[in-house]
Amino acid sequence: MNKLLKSITLLAAAASVATAQTTTIVEQWDFTDNSLIGVNGTATTFFDSASSAVQNADQTGGAFDNTYTVNRSSGFSGNVFSDNPLNISVDNTDTVTLQFTLAAWDVSNSPGSDSSFNIRLRNASNQNVMQIQVRGWQDPNDSQTYLRLQGNYYNNSGGGQFIQGGWVGGLTGSASITVGLTFNLVNETYTFWFGDPATDDGSGWVNRLNSYTGDAPGIGSQTITQLGWGLSPFEGNGDMTGDFLELDQVIFSTTYTGGGGDGFWGGFPIGEGGYVDTGDWIGWVWVDQDPWVWSFDLDKYVYVPQASANAGKGWVYAP
Repeated sequence: MNKLLKSITLLAAAASVATAQTTTIVEQWDFTDNSLIGVNGTATTFFDSASSAVQNADQTGGAFDNTYTVNRSSGFSGNVFSDNPLNISVDNTDTVTLQFTLAAWDVSNSPGSDSSFNIRLRNASNQNVMQIQVRGWQDPNDSQTYLRLQGNYYNNSGGGQFIQGGWVGGLTGSASITVGLTFNLVNETYTFWFGDPATDDGSGWVNRLNSYTGDAPGIGSQTITQLGWGLSPFEGNGDMTGDFLELDQVIFSTTYTGGGGDGFWGGFPIGEGGYVDTGDWIGWVWVDQDPWVWSFDLDKYVYVPQASANAGKGWVYAP
């Protein structure tokens, strides 16, 4: 009977680990009172650069409250997580999402200049693993101009692969819009979305291109260690005089299915109730009484301190 109950418990644990999904806000900048500090304490280190040819002058009143204007010279922030490097990979993450909300914008001078604002995630070799960009765009077919959503990813072959979502507005606007790019590290795919990813049916886009979603081969082998901001001059003369982007919010988030919500034990995700699947190492274990760990294979407790709980180390059991 005890073994039957344990088997039922183990099956339930397996189900909880397989279906539980944890969403982590790595950082979120709300720009409340024009603050450049994120909700987790990370500064942007970009928008207030003293080397800016044009100092950031926040718009005031109405829809522009608690937002931040990007109207500085071209440049790159470097890694905003330099004091606490990231370690995001397929081993601990399923999806990675970059998104931002614009309260207002004017990029009427930028079409044809290849200027863009971007948020980029990099690896330890300073290669852009994934990047979301917004820019002014002139359609060569009908001469219409739009706010365009695009990006790229690194495919391990020595260069970035360009991807594009479509057009999400005109060159000027003051109605709040949210745009985002989600990469699935497990399936090696990407999806651009507009508004709400859960309900985006394409109707909100001015023109959603067929390439708004697709494959991103090689993305699952990358490890993200950095996040940075980049700005190419919207007018080609070193600054954004006359143009601006009014950021209302920027969010960098991840999801992981299998974590269960209680962290890791020995590098393995802890499922709901404290159950851990270590695979071929020592099988299923229950770690709520750590360092005393219940082994389902051995049908008893064993003493395994966290310091020695590592699949890369040997495992010896003496009955």
